[in-house]
Amino acid sequence: TMLGTTVAVYYKIIPEGLKANDGTVLFNTAWFKAESLFKSGNEKMFKDKDGAIADYNRAIELNPKLVFAYNNRGCVKKAKGDYDGAIADFGRVLELAPKYVGAYTNRGGAKLMKGDYDGAIADYTRAIELDPKDASAYYCRGGAKGEKGDLDGAIADFDRSLELDPKDAFAYNGRGKTYMLKGDYERAIQDCSRSIELNDKNSFAYYNRGWAYCKKRDYDRAWADVKKCRELGGKVDTKFLAELTKASGRTE
Repeated sequence: TMLGTTVAVYYKIIPEGLKANDGTVLFNTAWFKAESLFKSGNEKMFKDKDGAIADYNRAIELNPKLVFAYNNRGCVKKAKGDYDGAIADFGRVLELAPKYVGAYTNRGGAKLMKGDYDGAIADYTRAIELDPKDASAYYCRGGAKGEKGDLDGAIADFDRSLELDPKDAFAYNGRGKTYMLKGDYERAIQDCSRSIELNDKNSFAYYNRGWAYCKKRDYDRAWADVKKCRELGGKVDTKFLAELTKASGRTE
């Protein structure tokens, strides 16, 4: 998701501190209230981010070891652009649950948004070490490597991601963009077209394919993809638009 790897519910294991000597469950108002607030935060996280954070804050006050409240709060903070706050929350998750793969990929995403490519790559690599079949971790690491300029490394990660999940439209788009940056425009067009086949609402794939068409001097198709990108709510870089306008001798 755009938020990251979130969790709708958390451990249904009753903490040992809530059990009597005979194993029966004791009622603990704080624990159950924390669960209620956690669920409330989940319901708000897409439509009321500030409200979700407030609920997670209160849940954590009541239960400081509520792992997934930190995780989901971190995802909401990342979506709000509070990358430092998100990184801190994901770090707390990993203190409590060192092998939680989603926290590594989430923290990697926040680091990537901050421009800390090495930090992001390190987190994605750790996620892969913990779960070598996690296609999303390879996809994310490929994106980070691409941003760092390691284009061959990025393509290798996108390849592996697609081996594990052959229908991931975003991985095709990521690899297509990387081929575009390498100057292999034909492969870029092929990958972006496959991405669009799998998800025709992906504005990024239209943008990247349009860019590749421009480089191949196929200006009619380039303009068509720019138009579609905009229709889907995507943004077109002004430098690319200026390049296309100048090269084609026309505007949209």
